[in-house]
Amino acid sequence: MADKQDVVRAIRKHRPHTVFVHDPYRIKGFQHRDHRKAGITTTDAVYPFARDHLHFPEHLAEGLEPHKVRELWYWGMDEPNVIVDVTASIDRQVAALVRHESQMPGFNVPPGETIGARVKRSAAEHANGYGFEHGAVFRRLVARR
Repeated sequence: MADKQDVVRAIRKHRPHTVFVHDPYRIKGFQHRDHRKAGITTTDAVYPFARDHLHFPEHLAEGLEPHKVRELWYWGMDEPNVIVDVTASIDRQVAALVRHESQMPGFNVPPGETIGARVKRSAAEHANGYGFEHGAVFRRLVARR
């Protein structure tokens, strides 16, 4: 797993507007420790480390200036506050997930159902009432200017 300095370096190099990561603060149910740690590390890297010149000043010598990420979007959260239409990309999501072979045995898929059908069913439930077929939900944090 990458450490905080690696994540800060990537943020300063690529200068993203938005960063997506697991919500480390979810409390309604269990969460894999690697997902929780990735969320905490990334959250800390976004704020305050990547934006503050006092953290990892050696990055300046590499030509990497501090960068302020504008938005942090968490997935796997308890209370979403944004939904995105993913209808056009749902098949790519399923294809990527199926290729994540080390994790596939851990998915709880009912007998007779495929992981693709499970993902699409969940995305359709999220989209119900929004005027599109498949949706993804997130908890969005917006940084102060």
